[in-house]
Amino acid sequence: MKSVWRHAGRHDLQAVSAIASEVHPDYPESDRVFLDRLGLFAKGCMVLESGRGIDGYFISHPWHRHTPVPLDTELHQLPHDPDCLYLHDIALRQTVRGSGASQTAIAHIEQLAREHDLNLVALVSLPAATRFWHMAGYETRPCDGLQSYGDDTAYMERNVNSLR
Repeated sequence: MKSVWRHAGRHDLQAVSAIASEVHPDYPESDRVFLDRLGLFAKGCMVLESGRGIDGYFISHPWHRHTPVPLDTELHQLPHDPDCLYLHDIALRQTVRGSGASQTAIAHIEQLAREHDLNLVALVSLPAATRFWHMAGYETRPCDGLQSYGDDTAYMERNVNSLR
């Protein structure tokens, strides 16, 4: 069954919320966070749709590097002088992992950064995903402000204009 990344809308909120609860049960965020990001930067919010329904999503937006957004925090506005595209969240149901969907999502995110003249993509990696992000070319960088994510999380960046 072919899956396709498409722009998210308010009508996807229930599916996004269900996937977030399933994939990130220890990192809860309210629906208002998704709606906040969707309202601020709809281009950076996508869902993975298949014949089964929604199987994944990602949320990204322009931001400042080395300043990760605490969990469950609304932004209300984006910075006027961003220096990175911040990948706030990516989640895929178990049924689509290994299908190439994550690599396609990363390609979308990195292209979006380039389209907005942002050289970096930044993210906070949960402990189980750090190896994945390293393999995708992301490097761990020192950073404060990870308290809301808990122990063993890592702030990571990738220059999207450099060769892998």
